[in-house]
Amino acid sequence: SLMGKSNPQIYRYVVTSWPSKPVYAFHMPFPARYSFHAWDLYAFFQELEFWLESTPKQSDIQFARILQDNIINFAKTGKPLNNDWAVYPQTAFISDKVSFSSAYLEEKCKFWLDNGFGKYAWVN
Repeated sequence: SLMGKSNPQIYRYVVTSWPSKPVYAFHMPFPARYSFHAWDLYAFFQELEFWLESTPKQSDIQFARILQDNIINFAKTGKPLNNDWAVYPQTAFISDKVSFSSAYLEEKCKFWLDNGFGKYAWVN
C-alpha cells in the first residue's frame, strides 16, 4: 500500500505537449522536438522561456497554465482542478488542452501484468 493507505487515489497524466520549437534539454547535443521527461517540470516552474530561448507561444503558455492549475489544486485538495479527471486507471493527456482515456496502452499493460512484470511497474 502507498503511505499506509489501503486504497490510494492515484491521478495519472501523460504529457502530450511538444515544445513550440526544439529544446536542448539536459544539455544534449541535439534538440528535443517532442515531449520529453522534465518538459512538465519546465512548464510548472515557469522555465519555458529559458529552455525555448525565446518567448513561449500561446500553446506553451496554455500547457503550463493547465499543468500548474491542476497540480496546485491537487496539492491543496487532493484532486486535480479538472473535474473530469478520475483516478487510475483513467489517464489524463495534457497539452494546451486536457483529454482522457481509461484504457491507455491497455495491450502493453496486459502484457506486463500477464508476464509477471507488474512488480516493476510504477503502480507498485
